[in-house]
Amino acid sequence: MNKRVLLVDDEIAVLFAYRKCLRRIGCKVDAVETKNEAEILLDKHKYDVAILDLRLSSSNGEEGIALISYAKKCQNDIRLVMITAYGSEEIKDQAYKHGADFYLEKPVSIEIIEKIIDSDAA
Repeated sequence: MNKRVLLVDDEIAVLFAYRKCLRRIGCKVDAVETKNEAEILLDKHKYDVAILDLRLSSSNGEEGIALISYAKKCQNDIRLVMITAYGSEEIKDQAYKHGADFYLEKPVSIEIIEKIIDSDAA
């Protein structure tokens, strides 16, 4: 597949599982737990896709939304996937408004993630 993917989630088990599956299909994967780590990587590397959790150990739950905006500002052609266990129509609308291409509620199967990454637009 040969796509570069950024995974951002504060749950280490989620990062481990997605990273393992995506590497198996040929993706180059960087996985981090915080917004700050993600911003550093977005400044440093070009990504085809970023998979971002909404809540990253923040009490207000806005880190994922802010990260969508940051990623679009840094890399306008990046494909952004927002995932969350705390979904609502309001959060979904915010994610799309800030530049998300996909909004998915956990649990998210790796098959769905693979389809998004493998799509022509990614």
